[in-house]
Amino acid sequence: MALKEYQLPFGRGFQTVMLPEEHVSDVLEGVPTAACDIKEATVECMRRPIGSAPLAEKVQKGDKVCLIVADITRAWNHARDFTVHVVNELNLAGIPDEDIFIVFAQGTHRAHSDAE
Repeated sequence: MALKEYQLPFGRGFQTVMLPEEHVSDVLEGVPTAACDIKEATVECMRRPIGSAPLAEKVQKGDKVCLIVADITRAWNHARDFTVHVVNELNLAGIPDEDIFIVFAQGTHRAHSDAE
Protein backbone atom coordinates (compact mmCIF):
# COMPACT_ATOMS: atom_id res chain seq x y z
CA MET A 1 0.00 0.00 0.00
CA ALA A 2 1.68 3.19 -1.20
CA LEU A 3 1.09 6.18 1.04
CA LYS A 4 0.76 9.68 -0.35
CA GLU A 5 1.08 12.91 1.58
CA TYR A 6 -1.88 15.31 1.54
CA GLN A 7 -2.09 18.78 3.04
CA LEU A 8 -5.57 19.62 4.28
CA PRO A 9 -6.68 23.13 5.30
CA PHE A 10 -6.96 23.20 9.07
CA GLY A 11 -7.74 26.37 11.01
CA ARG A 12 -5.48 29.08 9.63
CA GLY A 13 -2.90 26.57 8.44
CA PHE A 14 -2.68 23.01 7.20
CA GLN A 15 -2.62 19.49 8.57
CA THR A 16 -0.48 16.93 6.80
CA VAL A 17 -1.81 13.37 6.53
CA MET A 18 -0.53 10.22 4.85
CA LEU A 19 -3.23 8.19 3.08
CA PRO A 20 -3.12 5.04 0.97
CA GLU A 21 -3.27 6.22 -2.65
CA GLU A 22 -5.65 3.43 -3.69
CA HIS A 23 -8.21 4.66 -1.13
CA VAL A 24 -8.31 8.20 -2.54
CA SER A 25 -10.53 8.43 -5.61
CA ASP A 26 -10.30 12.17 -6.14
CA VAL A 27 -9.16 15.39 -4.51
CA LEU A 28 -11.47 18.36 -4.69
CA GLU A 29 -9.93 21.74 -4.16
CA GLY A 30 -11.56 25.10 -4.07
CA VAL A 31 -11.26 28.59 -2.77
CA PRO A 32 -13.68 29.42 0.02
CA THR A 33 -15.80 32.36 -1.05
CA ALA A 34 -18.36 34.24 0.92
CA ALA A 35 -21.97 33.81 -0.08
CA CYS A 36 -23.43 36.83 -1.74
CA ASP A 37 -25.21 39.13 0.66
CA ILE A 38 -26.33 37.14 3.75
CA LYS A 39 -29.53 39.11 4.18
CA GLU A 40 -30.43 38.75 0.51
CA ALA A 41 -29.70 35.01 0.51
CA THR A 42 -31.63 34.41 3.74
CA VAL A 43 -34.69 36.34 2.60
CA GLU A 44 -34.60 34.60 -0.79
CA CYS A 45 -34.59 31.18 0.91
CA MET A 46 -37.58 32.06 3.05
CA ARG A 47 -39.59 33.64 0.24
CA ARG A 48 -38.76 31.11 -2.48
CA PRO A 49 -37.84 27.83 -0.79
CA ILE A 50 -37.35 24.66 -2.80
CA GLY A 51 -40.18 22.18 -2.30
CA SER A 52 -42.12 24.20 0.26
CA ALA A 53 -44.42 27.16 0.59
CA PRO A 54 -42.81 30.46 1.60
CA LEU A 55 -42.36 31.04 5.31
CA ALA A 56 -45.10 33.70 5.35
CA GLU A 57 -47.59 31.05 4.20
CA LYS A 58 -46.48 28.59 6.90
CA VAL A 59 -47.20 30.88 9.85
CA GLN A 60 -50.05 33.16 10.83
CA LYS A 61 -50.76 35.77 13.46
CA GLY A 62 -51.31 34.05 16.80
CA ASP A 63 -48.74 31.31 16.14
CA LYS A 64 -45.87 30.82 18.54
CA VAL A 65 -42.58 30.18 16.76
CA CYS A 66 -39.44 28.61 18.19
CA LEU A 67 -36.14 28.98 16.33
CA ILE A 68 -33.44 26.46 17.17
CA VAL A 69 -30.04 27.92 16.31
CA ALA A 70 -26.49 26.77 16.85
CA ASP A 71 -24.67 28.24 19.81
CA ILE A 72 -21.48 30.28 19.70
CA THR A 73 -19.31 27.14 19.79
CA ARG A 74 -20.54 26.41 16.25
CA ALA A 75 -19.48 29.76 14.81
CA TRP A 76 -19.00 28.23 11.35
CA ASN A 77 -22.72 28.36 10.67
CA HIS A 78 -23.05 32.12 11.31
CA ALA A 79 -26.44 31.94 13.04
CA ARG A 80 -25.68 35.39 14.45
CA ASP A 81 -25.67 36.76 10.89
CA PHE A 82 -28.96 35.35 9.59
CA THR A 83 -31.24 34.89 12.64
CA VAL A 84 -32.18 38.58 12.66
CA HIS A 85 -33.46 38.25 9.10
CA VAL A 86 -35.57 35.21 10.01
CA VAL A 87 -37.10 37.14 12.93
CA ASN A 88 -37.79 40.13 10.66
CA GLU A 89 -39.50 37.87 8.10
CA LEU A 90 -41.64 36.34 10.86
CA ASN A 91 -42.56 39.86 12.00
CA LEU A 92 -43.62 40.73 8.43
CA ALA A 93 -45.78 37.59 8.43
CA GLY A 94 -47.63 38.81 11.54
CA ILE A 95 -45.66 37.07 14.28
CA PRO A 96 -44.66 39.65 16.93
CA ASP A 97 -41.36 39.34 18.83
CA GLU A 98 -43.15 38.22 22.00
CA ASP A 99 -44.37 35.12 20.12
CA ILE A 100 -40.89 34.18 18.88
CA PHE A 101 -38.63 32.08 21.07
CA ILE A 102 -34.98 31.36 20.33
CA VAL A 103 -33.29 28.27 21.74
CA PHE A 104 -29.54 27.98 21.41
CA ALA A 105 -28.74 24.35 20.69
CA GLN A 106 -25.88 23.83 23.08
CA GLY A 107 -25.84 20.06 23.03
CA THR A 108 -22.77 18.72 24.79
CA HIS A 109 -20.64 21.81 24.20
CA ARG A 110 -19.18 24.04 26.84
CA ALA A 111 -21.47 26.36 28.80
CA HIS A 112 -21.99 29.90 27.54
CA SER A 113 -20.51 32.83 29.37
CA ASP A 114 -22.85 35.56 30.63
CA ALA A 115 -21.66 37.83 27.80
CA GLU A 116 -22.54 35.21 25.17
